[in-house]
Amino acid sequence: MVKDDVIKQYLQNARGIAWDECHKIYVLMDDRQMELMGEYGYDRLIKAQDTTPEEMFNTLIWWYEDSCGLRFIEAVRTNESNPNKGFTSLVGQGEEWGGNESDTVEGISWEELSQLTHETQVEKFGWCMCEDGNNSSYFDCPIKENN
Repeated sequence: MVKDDVIKQYLQNARGIAWDECHKIYVLMDDRQMELMGEYGYDRLIKAQDTTPEEMFNTLIWWYEDSCGLRFIEAVRTNESNPNKGFTSLVGQGEEWGGNESDTVEGISWEELSQLTHETQVEKFGWCMCEDGNNSSYFDCPIKENN
């Protein structure tokens, strides 16, 4: 949740976002960085003026999930005297992040939801989709399709 909040805060003031279509993802904090990414040939370059911070956040999630294992997200601001000091790590190289740290359903994460069974879903939520006449969702659903 903290990481999501930090990234969203940066996006509020960002000039855009960029991705090299491999592993480098940047939140661009000034116009010079926007220019540089264009000069570097970044095809995935989105200007903040053409979108919203929420749409940029969702794009970062998609890019991150589609990147190689060396992936990272950094905010970058122009620092003429020492360009290396212009970088701030938002998601470290190789860290797991899906932009869903705060996405929970009744206190359960998406990862935990993906591991539910009929028994654990009924225990947690008091029902299962199979009880509503839908196809069996889990291997242990007592209501099976009529074949």
